[in-house]
Amino acid sequence: MIHSKNSSKTILKTIKNYGPLTCKDISKITNFNIPKVTVLVNNLLFRDLVEKVETPKKRGRPPKLIQIKSDMSFFIGINIDSENIRIILVDINGTVLNKLKIKTEPDSGIKNILNNISLKLEELTNVLGININKISGIGLSTPSAINKKTGKIIVSSNLGWSNINLKELAENKFNLPVTIETSDRAMSYAEKKFGIARSFSDFFFIEIGAGIGSCIFLNNKLYTSPAGFGGEFGHTTIIEDGEICKCGNRGCLENIVSGKSLIDQAKVFINNGSNTIMHRMTYNNIENLNVELICNAANEGDKIAYKILKDAGTILGNAISNVLNVLGINVVIIGGGLSITGPIFFNSIYDSIKLRTLSWIGKDLKLLKTSLDKYGAALGAALFEIDDYFENFLTKEEI
Repeated sequence: MIHSKNSSKTILKTIKNYGPLTCKDISKITNFNIPKVTVLVNNLLFRDLVEKVETPKKRGRPPKLIQIKSDMSFFIGINIDSENIRIILVDINGTVLNKLKIKTEPDSGIKNILNNISLKLEELTNVLGININKISGIGLSTPSAINKKTGKIIVSSNLGWSNINLKELAENKFNLPVTIETSDRAMSYAEKKFGIARSFSDFFFIEIGAGIGSCIFLNNKLYTSPAGFGGEFGHTTIIEDGEICKCGNRGCLENIVSGKSLIDQAKVFINNGSNTIMHRMTYNNIENLNVELICNAANEGDKIAYKILKDAGTILGNAISNVLNVLGINVVIIGGGLSITGPIFFNSIYDSIKLRTLSWIGKDLKLLKTSLDKYGAALGAALFEIDDYFENFLTKEEI
């Protein structure tokens, strides 16, 4: 029985994209009959490109699952935000093997930041006995406007960067291929691959932290504009004559609803002597104020904290409803720092979306929190690099 190289590559790509899978699963996805799949899989097993893994124990003999050989290659995922740098080590299947966090110190400059990351890479690998030379690539995400073709940071308000070719600087520093992505796209990609979004073909993902970013999955694909830009949900205009945003526009959503905005609003109330327990909760040091504290105060019945969260949720829900009405989708997933907020914020978002979204679109509305931890963007960045590596592998390798 003769099988083409393309058939083997199809099987390998299917396992990579959807694995681990049984031979029956592979047959359904590829439309190859099971005998053909079995022969092709056995050839890939012989060539040490895939491996068998155990399924969760059930009655009877469980079928073997096939996945890409986990130690085929390893990858680093990095997310840089204004406060922290999160770094992970993953295998080619995206399994997280190790992770760590360091402070960003954005004022130290991009070269110092990359140098600090470089010093941590061997620490990340050595503890597992993995040679640093087995790292095949790096995925790096930031909350920035990025030119995808060049890897150049056009602007990052939160990091204070502009016109920096991050891809070039990182590749020169690490001597490895580097994929550059926005943190919201990276986070949503990880959510689609490993999180609650796996079961949805269409959804709107919002990352809310110091700023607000977003992206859209349609027909199981992450939408990318022809120019590679987009996702600037935080810079949609909400108040025509509102405060000037860092982007230069006025009245941006990010100026009203982001984590930084909520903290700034709370500080104004505290400084004006409003009746709130938030000042006491900061031990009378207003610089200790954070979103979690505002949520805790609201949950304890603080009317000011409650109003801040409820008003922000209403405004965000109104903005989200516009997107859902345009796209006709009804699944919204929220990640980032504000995903930790409790029911006051989320119920307000939900009620606002239901009120403003067309009834036939919003009748089955699903408003969900990310299922990933704070390393989600770093994981997604690594997954993008794995995709690039695998495409190059399939192009060059004789299979």
